Amino acid sequence: MLDNRPIDGLFIKHGGIFRLHMNYLNKAEERFGAAQGTIVAMFAALAVKGIGALYKIPLYNILGDYATGVYGMVFPIFAFLLCLSGGGLPAALTKMIVDGYSAKKVLKKTVVVVCVVGGSLSVLLFIFANIIAEFQGNADAGIMYKAIAPSVFIVGLIAVFRGYFQGLSDMRLTAVSQMIEQVVRAVIGLIGALLLPISQIYKAFFAVLCITFSEIIALVYCFMRYKKRNKNMPETATKEPTFGVLFSYLVPLVLSAVLIPLSGVAEGFIAMRALGGMGEIGTSYYGLYVGATETIISLPAAVLYPLASGFLPAMKKNGNAEKCLIITFFGAFCAAVFAFLFPDFIISLLFSRVRYKAVLKILLKLSSLTMLLLPVLQCVSHIMLSMGAQKRSLLNNTLGCAVKISVCALLVGNPSVHVFALVISDICCYFVALSLDLIYIIIKSKKKGSITDDNVGRTGYDKGRLVVKSL
Repeated sequence: MLDNRPIDGLFIKHGGIFRLHMNYLNKAEERFGAAQGTIVAMFAALAVKGIGALYKIPLYNILGDYATGVYGMVFPIFAFLLCLSGGGLPAALTKMIVDGYSAKKVLKKTVVVVCVVGGSLSVLLFIFANIIAEFQGNADAGIMYKAIAPSVFIVGLIAVFRGYFQGLSDMRLTAVSQMIEQVVRAVIGLIGALLLPISQIYKAFFAVLCITFSEIIALVYCFMRYKKRNKNMPETATKEPTFGVLFSYLVPLVLSAVLIPLSGVAEGFIAMRALGGMGEIGTSYYGLYVGATETIISLPAAVLYPLASGFLPAMKKNGNAEKCLIITFFGAFCAAVFAFLFPDFIISLLFSRVRYKAVLKILLKLSSLTMLLLPVLQCVSHIMLSMGAQKRSLLNNTLGCAVKISVCALLVGNPSVHVFALVISDICCYFVALSLDLIYIIIKSKKKGSITDDNVGRTGYDKGRLVVKSL
């Protein structure tokens, strides 16, 4: 069980509206049979996504359609490089520590890997920033890539610390570091973008620069927590981790994590080159997708993700993974119905300064199906992992991403479809991957009697209460 102290840095220590002690979380965990730290992770996800939305929405209104489109151009490649640098690290470290490997030695070896891989990627991104921007079809994105390049390395190091603490059943570092990232970039980014007497493009550049600054602050916090915790903590694990063992844990998870960002990079190149033929309006339409639509789509997926990653391993022991799936579906369905029925309300409340409101309305209505499919796919992917079907899940996701890129390439150049092709390709991607996963699970469950009665040992979930992955 968790201790009875308030969550570090997430809630006020003494009194106030945010006073929430860990004994309340303990009761909630007992009631739902959840893995340790899952309630904390869900509160953190809700708070982080709330802050992120509150940040992106006014930032979008400050930057306008065009600058937001340029701002959004950097994130598909940035997300892809983050996955290469740190994708799968929290889960890999957590599993290794739970499997009995020395936590301190696992951390040190992983830091070496991140320094080599993440450091190299950051340098390459900075050097080739202008070339990448020109290839995308908009040279204004070059300075954005240079501003965000150091974050590739820094975020990889943060992921190492998060995996280390999660392996020790401590989710507070993940929660607090995420809050630091969001609060710093939101406060400084919005104030600077609003008050600095510079052009819209340079306001976007400043907002991107604040992302790198926020990651530096979060890394400092993680390092300080690590030093404090490990000052007098004895090492009890005896298994010696090697780089070979580390890569055996890391590579499958990195490949899974990198699929969607990789398809996003390809789709971003295809979309921007096609929409670029429409002139400034094409970039503005792309800004509607990455700045407004994706912000709304990501909310239910991010809030429901801890349910899959944290609750499911504990539920499995009682054969109750179906409950996790039902809860996820219900939450995603409610969000999807709201987005489909009330797009005008969302736009008037959050995006009142958008120039092309009619286009955004259609994007939101189409994206309601994505809001349903994505959280359910996340949950089903964890069921696949619990069944030891990581390779099959990876294959299914690969096929889904191939469909995503193909649909985008076929439709985005059509003048009557243009930016709507991005949403349609998302729907096709998640539908294909989810359908293939469900077919596999149904076939296996008929043979074994339950979707959770499989060899759990291969996934490392059979050793205590485990939070699989950070947000």
